[in-house]
Amino acid sequence: MTRSDAEQIVSHFVAHLAGSLYTRIALDRRHYDLAFQWMRRFDTDLRALDALHLAAAAAEQLDVLTGDASMAESATRLGIKVRLLKSR
Repeated sequence: MTRSDAEQIVSHFVAHLAGSLYTRIALDRRHYDLAFQWMRRFDTDLRALDALHLAAAAAEQLDVLTGDASMAESATRLGIKVRLLKSR
C-alpha cells in the first residue's frame, strides 16, 4: 500500500466516523470473555483484535462489514452475519 492510499483510507475512516456510519459501542468484560473463548477453540484464524471485534458485534447483535476474507470466514463459522467487501 502506498502512503497516498493509506492517507486516503484514513481520511475516509475519519469522515465515516464523523458521519456516524459506524455503530460505536463501549467494550466491557463480556466482549473480552467471548473473544477469549473463541480464540481458545483454535478452529478459526482469529487473532486478538479481530476476535474482540467479532465478539463485540455478536454480543450487540450487529452485522460485520469487512475486507478481510479470513475474518469473514471466521465470522461465518461463529454464526455472525458478515459481508465481505471486495477490492476494486
